[in-house]
Amino acid sequence: MELDNRPSLADMENKFRRTKLVACIGSTVLTLAMIPVWPLITLADGVMDLHAFRRWVRPSQLFLLFLDSSIDSFTLL
Repeated sequence: MELDNRPSLADMENKFRRTKLVACIGSTVLTLAMIPVWPLITLADGVMDLHAFRRWVRPSQLFLLFLDSSIDSFTLL
């Protein structure tokens, strides 16, 4: 296997500049948006019993799965 055909680091940085910007900006915006939103969601339920906790955790897990898959798909663009 020859390693002489590899592109230079500068070429790779130029090629993935847009992807890096999308990932950095997207993750920063989502993080800043979720900091106030996430705790506010739990305020509506008050003190949670086990059923309410499960009702809150399941959509949270699905939302995080959606965020992860969307960030992954943006980085592949």
